[in-house]
Amino acid sequence: MPKIPEANIPSKLLINPFNLRELLSKIYIKREKRTSRQLQDDAVRAFDMQQSTQLASTPLMRNPVEWAPPEQGWVKLNTDGARHATSGMASCGGVLRDHLGEWILGFSKFIGVCSVIDAELWGVLVGLESAWSRGFRRIVIETDSLDVFRLLQSDNHSQQRLSLLMHLNRLRHQDWIVKVQHIVREENRVADSLAKTTSSTGFHVIYYDLPPPTVVRLL
Repeated sequence: MPKIPEANIPSKLLINPFNLRELLSKIYIKREKRTSRQLQDDAVRAFDMQQSTQLASTPLMRNPVEWAPPEQGWVKLNTDGARHATSGMASCGGVLRDHLGEWILGFSKFIGVCSVIDAELWGVLVGLESAWSRGFRRIVIETDSLDVFRLLQSDNHSQQRLSLLMHLNRLRHQDWIVKVQHIVREENRVADSLAKTTSSTGFHVIYYDLPPPTVVRLL
């Protein structure tokens, strides 16, 4: 095979093997860098698309904790107590509502100096007396106090509040059906507001045939 004169070989093909290796390495590195950037851009675009999809498909979060009405034929009594941390003055409040959630009666009462548990028990007592006097015979009591819930469920009473608990027990065991349920505070906002709206001018019970303005927004 005849030898081709070196002068006839195009100058761009006259590459030293080491130079050729270096050139190919640079081309490969450049291509790899371009591919990495493309992959990164694709990943960013995919992430943004996923986030947009999730935001578009996620419903607006609402407060899942709401007061629930009782079954038909029942009345629900929500009660609460409030106590001033400095003076120790306490009060109670509550509300009776039917199976449609309609307001039957609200109440509040100033008690005087006592514990918050005693104040909550007073709320149950006033509420039950109000329900009995109006002829309701199927009552569900709801309280957000676990201590009060346990006291109402137990027959072992401490001497500290023996008289109050004995009065409650006699009232509960009359000729009617009374259930007790523990709920979270968010379900008891109306009773909580009523317990805080009473004044300290007297010990009589204040009744509300219609929801007072302070609790209308909570219904």
